[in-house]
This record gives sequence, C-alpha cells and structure tokens, in this order.
Amino acid sequence: MAKKPNPIVAHINKGIANLKAVKADIAYDIRWMQESRRKYHHVLNHIVSPANDNAGYINVSRYGVNVTYYDLEGFKDLRLLTTLEGLSFIGEIDRTREFAQSMNRDYHFTVPFADGTTLNVGVYAYVKEDSPTCRKVFVGQEVKAVDKYEIVCD
Repeated sequence: MAKKPNPIVAHINKGIANLKAVKADIAYDIRWMQESRRKYHHVLNHIVSPANDNAGYINVSRYGVNVTYYDLEGFKDLRLLTTLEGLSFIGEIDRTREFAQSMNRDYHFTVPFADGTTLNVGVYAYVKEDSPTCRKVFVGQEVKAVDKYEIVCD
C-alpha cells in the first residue's frame, strides 16, 4: 500500500514548484527583453523623459513601456505633446481614457514591428490641480444601486 504524503510536505512542495515556475517566467522575460533591446530603444527614442523623479518616470517591462508625467500645466505641455506626436509617428493610438477626479488622461499605443511583434506603450499625464488651463467642472451626480447581503444560518 502506498504511503499517503504528509499534507504539510505537500504544501511546501507546492510552494517550491510555484517559485520554480516564477523563476522560469522571469528568465523568459529577461531573454525576451534582451533580444528585443532594439525595439525598446526605437520606442524610447520617441519619448521625452520627465524632467526629474518628481516630474514622472519611465517604466520598461516585458509587457511594454509606460511613461508617467506629473504636475503638467495642461494637456498641451510640450513634453507630453512631443511624446504623443513621436509615438503616433511609429505606432497607432488604441484609446484614451480621462479621469477627471484625479485630473489625468491616459493614452495607449501599439507599436508594430516588421517581425510581426508589437510593443504596448502607455502614457499617463497628470495635470496640476491648480492648472491655469485645465480645471474640474461639476457636471452632475451619479447614483448607483448596490446590492446588500447578509449571511443567515439555520
């Protein structure tokens, strides 16, 4: 008769297997980024770096490139417009989303390459609360019905 495995040992073994899977995923991502260095370079050539760490940052990952700009005077800021124009030249804008509550707008691009691969690029622009050109304007209220539940046991 086969010996039943100890459940504690099974949990430990499962944790080890999960870490090995994550390690393999990270190794794949590193290889992909190393092989795609020219693609990232091409995209980053069309992005204006934020002035300093407080003004934003650029994040590069296996899944794409994201640039965030903080404390803009408005959405016609030269850094933002130059980046959007540069990305429009090499890729297609997929969508924009606006979040009036936090005074920001997101722009999402897909940059295609000759080998059939693409790179996703996100641009996140945050305007100053006291911007001379942009402001939040109250346009109404929205009421949502939320279902409420409670547990009843017999």
